[in-house]
Amino acid sequence: MWGNSEDVAAYIAAVTKTQEGTLQLLKSLVARSVSHQLGDAVVQSVIHEEKDIETLIPMDDLEKAVQAISTANVNEEDEAAIKHPEGC
Repeated sequence: MWGNSEDVAAYIAAVTKTQEGTLQLLKSLVARSVSHQLGDAVVQSVIHEEKDIETLIPMDDLEKAVQAISTANVNEEDEAAIKHPEGC
């Protein structure tokens, strides 16, 4: 149990002060699902809506944190998460 919304906001603000924390948050907001259709597997990414994310962190703050990420040494999963913040 988190307690109150201020506790959650403080935690998210602390997490997004680092590149690693911001990537961790972004990846947690993108869910992958696999469905099968006549033998073919289809992988889809489901991204949370902006209004849902706003309960955790203001979108302006998240966008600033994402823009501060250096993409020089990120893996494919990180890169996919970075590409989707505006669609969250």
